[in-house]
Amino acid sequence: MAERPSRPTVANRLKQLYTSKQDQLKDELFHIDFISLTTDMWRSSRRRSFVVITAHYTDQQYRAKSIILSFKEFRRRHFSRRICPFDTNHRTI
Repeated sequence: MAERPSRPTVANRLKQLYTSKQDQLKDELFHIDFISLTTDMWRSSRRRSFVVITAHYTDQQYRAKSIILSFKEFRRRHFSRRICPFDTNHRTI
């Protein structure tokens, strides 16, 4: 029977996977001339709010692609004065 990996091992592997996927995305987007960004906000059935930023583009083989750049919980009410700084000041790719 195989041993389960420890919590630090899992955390380290997830960080490595995240960094690898992030680098792959940066490499792919480097060759893209035009990107459209969309945002969406919604509230779950448990009344938790979320905001997502998605990039849409056509790759080198002319296939339409969409990738989530950021997905965050958004606390409190959705006033425009609170949304704007959130969009421009949080970390994405």
